[in-house]
Amino acid sequence: MIVALVRDTSRGVVQKLSQRYVLSGRLDPSGEADRDSILLQREVSLPAGNYTLEAVAWDARAREAGVATAALTVPRAEVDRLRASSLVVVSHAEKAGAPAGPQAGLLQLQDVQLYPNLGQPLRRDGGRPLAFFLRAWPAAERPGVDARVEVVRGKQTVASARPMHLRPDGDGTVQLVSSFPVESLVPGAYELRVTLTDGRDAETRTAALSVAP
Repeated sequence: MIVALVRDTSRGVVQKLSQRYVLSGRLDPSGEADRDSILLQREVSLPAGNYTLEAVAWDARAREAGVATAALTVPRAEVDRLRASSLVVVSHAEKAGAPAGPQAGLLQLQDVQLYPNLGQPLRRDGGRPLAFFLRAWPAAERPGVDARVEVVRGKQTVASARPMHLRPDGDGTVQLVSSFPVESLVPGAYELRVTLTDGRDAETRTAALSVAP
């Protein structure tokens, strides 16, 4: 069972989400119980402000609980300036069960569902690049957006991609879905940094990365 609470600055609960899961308890080849991975994916609409997300996972088999918290900031929707979502590092993608539409999730692109990387280290020997996703909403009078992608370690940029010029879709939304090779990165902690600009406004989004030995 996973229960998630969204609290406002007064600690009041403004949203409550929950999901019960049935785990298989199957054995791996070594004879030990396989650890199932579960993902609670929900969307909530919140007015502008600061919030705290609290999630509690209860393992009925082990009779143990785990708790995680995260700070959330919902900025004001200013239609006359560039806005951007959080930067999501993608773990994998799957064919979506239903076509995209008004009810499609924010991590669904056409008929593909994206799943976020939740802190798993990236491996250089698998041949898989770092994939990431970001959505932006440009001002109507400045629809073109330039994007710069960098990988930073400490205060030093260790890798960067060629700048990109993005144009909005029919609904006025810019979607940046791209990848970056990791073979040249030495093991350690990094930051993925994406900077968007429309010639007047600029927005920078970052995500923590870890490259495995």
